[in-house]
Amino acid sequence: MSKEKKYNTKYSPEFKLSVIIDMLDNELGYEETARKYCITGHHTIKDWEHIYLTEGAEGLMAERRRSKSKRRP
Repeated sequence: MSKEKKYNTKYSPEFKLSVIIDMLDNELGYEETARKYCITGHHTIKDWEHIYLTEGAEGLMAERRRSKSKRRP
């Protein structure tokens, strides 16, 4: 993968699940996993893990992005 930083990247649910399963199976830390998969910010993986542990794999399938705020007229 490229070393470029990626911002506002949309990851597929399958990718998220594979990252979390790899992290848990291999007992990797957040930062180590982020480096391995070239994900900007280990907080992203921490969020995915929390969703996976509380809601299961189905929780990673849901779209959780916030809509853009509406500008005031």
